[in-house]
Amino acid sequence: RQLKLLLRKVIKDSETMNKKTDTNSAASTALSCSSERSLRNPCYCEENVWRLAYRKVHEQDINNHHNDGNNNNNNNEEYHVVFISNEEKCCPMFQQLAAENEAKPCFWDYHVILICTMNNNKEGKMMPTVVLDMDSRAPFPCLLQDYLLSSFRKLEFIE
Repeated sequence: RQLKLLLRKVIKDSETMNKKTDTNSAASTALSCSSERSLRNPCYCEENVWRLAYRKVHEQDINNHHNDGNNNNNNNEEYHVVFISNEEKCCPMFQQLAAENEAKPCFWDYHVILICTMNNNKEGKMMPTVVLDMDSRAPFPCLLQDYLLSSFRKLEFIE
């Protein structure tokens, strides 16, 4: 909830600034891109996730506004920004577009992804958690379990 409130504050501040700036700002391009995948700028995972989160929260606000402020969203989506790193600042991740060879990992000092949890569908069943990683070859969105299995494999070939 705090993240959602923080994102909404950042969005509101960005919209205020956006009125004073040009149409090439991160906020305006986040909304004007033809698809979520087209938001991607290689090697700028933080900025990519910010723009994607901005777009998602903005879409939720528009949907709530069209529903007269009633939250009738059947999926009840929540978004979580996740920073992946370790003490060595060397995170081997498979399925990354930055790796020239699909069979080998890309080594990031850190990586940022967006996770979406959907609390309930209209039948009241829990919906799967998905990962939105624009730098990955994995499906977009990708089920969390599938993403973890494909991105974080054993590194048997590294000496």
